[in-house]
Amino acid sequence: MNFWSQHLISQKIDTIAGLIDRVVLLSNSKFHLDNLCFIIKVLLENNYPLNFIFENINNRLKKIIMASNRKSVINNNRVEAVQSLWFTVPFVRDY
Repeated sequence: MNFWSQHLISQKIDTIAGLIDRVVLLSNSKFHLDNLCFIIKVLLENNYPLNFIFENINNRLKKIIMASNRKSVINNNRVEAVQSLWFTVPFVRDY
């Protein structure tokens, strides 16, 4: 779907979300980087603005991470949601 098509902006956002879901949830982790690069390339070829692409990719990845961190604990016949902490990724400068 081209960015300049007459579709709603929400449909364009959902298109990116669907592509990211396929990359992260369905493919093997060793292919994630290549598949993400491919998605970005395809979206750029369809006139999606770069900041729009990365903003929506980041939002979708946050939702996926948050969903995977949620766990349910059963205490005294009640189900309680337990929120895990975020993980940190160290910055390594290219030399």
